Amino acid sequence: HKSTPRAFYTGAFGIKSSGSALVCLIDSGAAIASVKARKGDGEKNCSSVGAVFEITSCVTRESTLYLSKNPYKGSVGLTYRFLNSDNADYITMAGACREILIRQGMLTDTQSFSGAYPFNLSLIGSTEDKGITTSDDEAQELLTALITKGIGSIRVMLRDTQERDAGELSSFTVKNGLSLYLCRSLFSYGNKSDTALSGEKISSGLITGREEKNTGDIISLMREYSAGVVLTDCGSVLPGSYGKFKSKSRQESLEDISALCTALSSHGSLALQGANIYTLKYADAVLNIPESSPLEKYSCCSSVPFLQGILHGICDYSFTAVNLSDDPVSSMLRAIEYGAAPHYEWYFGEYEQEDNLHYMNSLSQARLLYENMKKLLGDLRDQRITAHEITKENLSRTVYSSGAEIYVNYSDKAISVGGITVDPCSFLRVN
Repeated sequence: HKSTPRAFYTGAFGIKSSGSALVCLIDSGAAIASVKARKGDGEKNCSSVGAVFEITSCVTRESTLYLSKNPYKGSVGLTYRFLNSDNADYITMAGACREILIRQGMLTDTQSFSGAYPFNLSLIGSTEDKGITTSDDEAQELLTALITKGIGSIRVMLRDTQERDAGELSSFTVKNGLSLYLCRSLFSYGNKSDTALSGEKISSGLITGREEKNTGDIISLMREYSAGVVLTDCGSVLPGSYGKFKSKSRQESLEDISALCTALSSHGSLALQGANIYTLKYADAVLNIPESSPLEKYSCCSSVPFLQGILHGICDYSFTAVNLSDDPVSSMLRAIEYGAAPHYEWYFGEYEQEDNLHYMNSLSQARLLYENMKKLLGDLRDQRITAHEITKENLSRTVYSSGAEIYVNYSDKAISVGGITVDPCSFLRVN
């Protein structure tokens, strides 16, 4: 049985009641854990939250339960912190998790934020599904346009399914003080049948067991092109395999992949798509972290910047590319609210007015966003988020450890609070 790869951002949960709260970090065995929560009815049943560990993997086939022959034999552990009064909020909970993770060596707070405010560009060199190509000359022209508009600190994340020679682009980025990253997968993908515990064959697109070879190939490319690498998979999913003859739990995968990330980061800069916590201490930047929760579709649920409360001041992070959003204005405002660096995904090629991936359709927007974020957040990259609240409907307030406050107004009307006024669909910094 090939387990479904799933996101594994932070093994943390918490609960608050009146002026008291607790937060828990699953610090051992988090990869085989699930968090279960129940909202109380306010009368007989209390709200509850806790962790459940899958020590022995199992699968049900035709009403028969099959158990893995190799149960998890490691430790499980949880660390709790209890909060009260003004500290009983989700940002303080995130800060408590952050300190535990740093103390345990899962995160590092020694990141250097030298240089100008970053701009993350996912550059489509070629794709198989859309038939898009961007030649080296076109890529250099696109980057020159960005530099001319004052965007100089660019992380160029090259997505190229053809895996062509990147020497010319590497020379250009080095010459202009840019950073080149090659997008690569640590896992392998293809057609493969896996033997389930029940004995049947199951088709799987994810092939584990080749990570070490893939790591060696990636290191060779990093050396050849003096480039960093964006790992496109292990920051977003964590697989496990539970076959009849060999198995690897998610926790074992976590430990193996952490070791491979250590090797990769020793040869150059490492960026990630997704924010799996066990990979973060190796990363300079994180792309495509969630800006909201899918649970928001339920009236009893809302999103809070918990992950951002852990990460801000430790590494740069971005949401999904602004130009791919259904509502680019809201995405830009959310990036400012949560302290996320600007991120765009573009190609050069023949101009098409209706194509939101073509750089000319959002270049001016990107320049304006970058200028605003550089002015608002440029000196806050190394600061912690210390508070976050919705002061009025559609008006958010984010506070940093330096004391700076960022207000974001999502409504189409000006909002006044505490003696300040924030214009419609706009933002304001108060020091």
